[in-house]
Amino acid sequence: MRARKRRERSQGRRNYFKNDKICVWKEIFAIIKAKKPCPNAFANISDRNEITVIIEQSKYNDDDVIEIEKDWKILTFDMVLP
Repeated sequence: MRARKRRERSQGRRNYFKNDKICVWKEIFAIIKAKKPCPNAFANISDRNEITVIIEQSKYNDDDVIEIEKDWKILTFDMVLP
């Protein structure tokens, strides 16, 4: 009984992405711990302690950077979640 359930779960995982699309953006992004939000960013995330900015690597302002991680890609999963 357990082996059959494991097989069914495994087959479900293999077919999960069968009819869906995963897109990798062509742009290269940077993840920045910033001094302030950036209006041109893909995302600005603010909490009590810091601001994180996700922005195309060619579009950030050096003056606003505290820390930076470069060469990130964005993946988009186009699917309906169960």
